[in-house]
Amino acid sequence: MQGSTGGEVTQKILIENFLQKSHKGEWIKGVKFTLDGKDIKMDHVPDLENINYR
Repeated sequence: MQGSTGGEVTQKILIENFLQKSHKGEWIKGVKFTLDGKDIKMDHVPDLENINYR
C-alpha cells in the first residue's frame, strides 16, 4: 500500500465501492479484506483490518 494519504484514499475507495452505501436495494451487509488470505495489518490502511458494514 502507499503512504498515509494514499493509503487513506485507497481504503476509502475500496470500502465505499464494495459497500455501495447509497444503493437502496438488497446488497451485501459488510466486507472484509484480506491479502493473500491473511488479515491486512498495515498502519496506512487500518480500516481494512476490520469488517466494514453498511
